[in-house]
Amino acid sequence: MEKSCISCDSYFQPSFEPPVSCIECLFSKEDLPLYKRKSKEALDRNGYAPSIIQDDTSFCYACGKRTGKLDRHEPFGGAYRDKSKALGLWIVLCHTPCHQGRTGAHGDPAVNEEYRKEAQRRAMEAYGWSTADFIKEFGKNHL
Repeated sequence: MEKSCISCDSYFQPSFEPPVSCIECLFSKEDLPLYKRKSKEALDRNGYAPSIIQDDTSFCYACGKRTGKLDRHEPFGGAYRDKSKALGLWIVLCHTPCHQGRTGAHGDPAVNEEYRKEAQRRAMEAYGWSTADFIKEFGKNHL
């Protein structure tokens, strides 16, 4: 069923219910957060853009293990989880010990802080952000 964009009244096929904007209006709005204006990569069904931190996501980012359960990890979780996913700021970690273990991302805050630093570097490089732009999007400078 075609819907009308609430911004420009053009017709398009939405993936969710109104009120919605067409893709052209969504990415041209100056009042939108930077990640919504600049992240046009196709998202998978779980809302993830391709990772800009890890090119090959078939192995653990920390230890290189390719077998067993591998989990996606967003260094910026909580209120910034969806933004991290949409911007490709995620890595793949083996479930134990690198993700959920005592010395992993969720067990040791220092480990996750290192992942945040790398994610910030990659985001600033990929999206052309200054430190102030990054702080505007994620609330804190990790470098």
